[in-house]
Amino acid sequence: MCREVMSRYAEHVQQKGVLLELFVIGQPVATGQAFAARVVIDNLLSNAIRYIEKGAITIHLTDEGVEIIDSGPGIPANEAKHIYDRAFRGATARSSAAGFGFGLNIVQRLCAFNQCTVLLRNGDISGAVAELHFTARSHWRLLIGAVLLAGAGLAWCVGAVDSATTVRTAVDAVFKANATNPKALREAIEQHLGSRLDAVATARVALGPHWRVASDSERERIAASIHRMVLAAFAAELDQVNDAHVEIVAVRENSSPEDTTVKTLVRRASGPPVSIDYRLLRRAGDWKLHDIGIEGVSTLTTYRRSFSTRVRRVGLATFVDELEARGH
Repeated sequence: MCREVMSRYAEHVQQKGVLLELFVIGQPVATGQAFAARVVIDNLLSNAIRYIEKGAITIHLTDEGVEIIDSGPGIPANEAKHIYDRAFRGATARSSAAGFGFGLNIVQRLCAFNQCTVLLRNGDISGAVAELHFTARSHWRLLIGAVLLAGAGLAWCVGAVDSATTVRTAVDAVFKANATNPKALREAIEQHLGSRLDAVATARVALGPHWRVASDSERERIAASIHRMVLAAFAAELDQVNDAHVEIVAVRENSSPEDTTVKTLVRRASGPPVSIDYRLLRRAGDWKLHDIGIEGVSTLTTYRRSFSTRVRRVGLATFVDELEARGH
């Protein structure tokens, strides 16, 4: 993989008169999607190439991970604590047209998501060192690969990492609760996923024009019922979580970078995997769960169709009573 990344920049470093070398000292072990690891290594190497004017860039492949050592200007002391900040560009970067300041922020988020670490520091004598360390739990997952291949913007990449991390944190917490009975499972789901569910927004879309004529009390009862129903549907698919793990397979942008769908598979020791998709909307900087799709069937779409038919048939007041009884 390192050689493949190096080949992309071979002509450019040759034109700059910079020596690019690879030393294989060990063999790091990291499972999962190679593309995600390649994105990180590519970004760290391109960073080194961007700032070096002469000298050499050396890549060490060790048992612990990858080191990229350059003889460039190093990291100014007053910029060191900001290099992972979103949209931060140092003085050297600002003097050129290259880069938007998102690269290292994405790298740090992607590494955190995949349970490995990245460290940028000044070299012992000169230049800078980028260290990428794998752990026994590092498992590279396909997170932004499809997005980058499609040529999407960096703002979307950051959003993809954020929304996927939100889902993984919540669902992993449910699994780690080791719920041994339905009641304990529902409590774990309510604690870790229910707090992310924006039931009011979901109810507003599900009811459509009927939401506008509902009273405040009816809206409150509808949202509370939908909250319980969505989490109950989710719990029904995770009735056995002790032998399961979640795998994030893709992140898709919907109408904007603030609206994403995180596609996952729940794999169990026995039985086929379950496909669960999470649609999230970012509100005031926080990702909120708007819809859950189970085996390709959107909960929100199902509700919208059935609710509209039922309200027209029995009226809004009776529908609210029925929905409340159903949600319990």
